[in-house]
Amino acid sequence: MRLRGKIVRLVLNLATIHLPIYRIGQEPVPLPSNIDVFSNLPEKRVLENIAKAYCQIFSEPPWFETHTKERVIEKLSKEIENGRLVIMRKEGSEEIVGFCWGAVIPTYQIPERVARAPFYHNIKEGSKKAEGLLTFFSKEGQVLYLDELAVAKESRGGLAPIQFLLRPLLDFGWQKGAKRALFWTSDESKIKPLSLYMGFEPIYKIDKIVFITTPNILPLLKLAQCYEPNKISKIMRITSRIRAE
Repeated sequence: MRLRGKIVRLVLNLATIHLPIYRIGQEPVPLPSNIDVFSNLPEKRVLENIAKAYCQIFSEPPWFETHTKERVIEKLSKEIENGRLVIMRKEGSEEIVGFCWGAVIPTYQIPERVARAPFYHNIKEGSKKAEGLLTFFSKEGQVLYLDELAVAKESRGGLAPIQFLLRPLLDFGWQKGAKRALFWTSDESKIKPLSLYMGFEPIYKIDKIVFITTPNILPLLKLAQCYEPNKISKIMRITSRIRAE
């Protein structure tokens, strides 16, 4: 599995080695008009729409979680500090159908950050279980930690939602000097196999939650800036076959 992951990352490096990194707003592939990026907390109306989408998405399989809007807004308020929030609105509507947020944090803060995740109600317990993650980041001083990434069921399909929700975070992480990214998901989540095709690697598991990382976000940032979703899909078909061999 690790060897296949290295081969996938090699393919991504070769596919993007000739591509430059663009300044925000100058990318060959612009962000769609229904994507909004925030460096601070948005207004109350937007926050409530995010919380509504969060509660709905994570009440469905494979999560079956129960959240309140108040707790979601409280969580987001803490996690967006010194980070970025990206939302995807339904075309022609204020309804939010996708979101992603995270921050660049010192690696020693990973256990505390993990403990904020909704599957833990006891911060000390969650932090203690996540301490094993630190062994994978002994050489890095910081990491791009993705707290949340989700797309509503009716808006899934194709790479575009993931590409445009994730790109501003990758851009932010690269600007801040973070090379590695880390996020968590479920074994049953559809984002897990997709992340493997993108060069991510599962490294740690707590109960039913798997933590996935990539050592270099640069190829993914270049792909997201320079290629339309259909071209990225062709590359992902190649990497998916490598993973399947």
